[in-house]
Amino acid sequence: MDYLFLTISLLIIQIFLLSFFKKKKIFFDEDFKKPQSVHKISIPRIGGVILFLPLLLIFYYLRNTTEIQGYFVVCSVCFFLGMLDDVKIVNNPILRFIFLISSFIFSAIFFEIKITSFGDEYLNNLNNYYIFSIILVTSCLFAATNGANLTDGFNGLMLLNILISFLLFFVPAYLEKNYFIIKLLILTFPLLLFLLFINFPKAKIFMGDSGAYLCGSLIGMIAISLNKNWDISPFYLAYILIYFVFELFFSICRKLIERKNPFKPDNMHLHLLLFQFLKQQKINGANYKTSLIINVINFFLITPSIFFYKNILITKIFFFIYMIIYICCYFILKKKLFNNFFKI
Repeated sequence: MDYLFLTISLLIIQIFLLSFFKKKKIFFDEDFKKPQSVHKISIPRIGGVILFLPLLLIFYYLRNTTEIQGYFVVCSVCFFLGMLDDVKIVNNPILRFIFLISSFIFSAIFFEIKITSFGDEYLNNLNNYYIFSIILVTSCLFAATNGANLTDGFNGLMLLNILISFLLFFVPAYLEKNYFIIKLLILTFPLLLFLLFINFPKAKIFMGDSGAYLCGSLIGMIAISLNKNWDISPFYLAYILIYFVFELFFSICRKLIERKNPFKPDNMHLHLLLFQFLKQQKINGANYKTSLIINVINFFLITPSIFFYKNILITKIFFFIYMIIYICCYFILKKKLFNNFFKI
């Protein structure tokens, strides 16, 4: 009963915050000239604020657990760094990069956040070195937060992926009796569902950098927490985050190969290529249909791994198959766009 009461209270807080921020008309996104922009009207970037305050209450409710302090600091720092960018106080990507990396290193050291197992003897031995362990935790959180941020701006793209991740996290957490993660997922799921309702298919709000960083850091921390259970394959947990992580990794590699600044945004991400292709085909609702197509494919590619969440070899195979499919889809879309451009 306390879960039901708390959930209803948190949803009421979200509705109140939504009404307040829309009435005051603050945090509106009016930058239509950035290369990754696909919207033509002003939309408030308040999703992160609407999620953060109720999430703080969830952290307070779970305060007796040993892990919650690390969650609180990591998620709070990420949220505030994202919000500084949303309000155009700190919009230098290199400066944001430095702040994020510094906060993750501090959190890993102070709260002893550690990736316990890699399912590989060589990596496990390397992980025994303190510096290497900190680098890995920092890299995991950095990839999750920035990968999530890359997908924000399309209606429901990030939130649908986060909700799928919650489902895939819940199964091993329930089977392995990790009550902290179970409570966190149960209480946070309705909050994200509410935000999806006002973000998809038509966007009444954006999550903003604050929301993207907050959601990315949250699922990154959940994956690290579940990694403490040796029965769960580390590749299964990495596979849950693969869309965000590989989107970031592929983007950085692509820009470096093309001799572009990896910190500078562009319109050559997979979801943007798919959006442009749907627009070329004159399909209505290309924005939300892009989100739907990508997340349906993600769901059917990732969900079967639930049945093998303890099997390192099979989840590793899933992981590499996904990367191959992603790369193939990317270059097929790019080629189709290139060919269609010269046909016009």
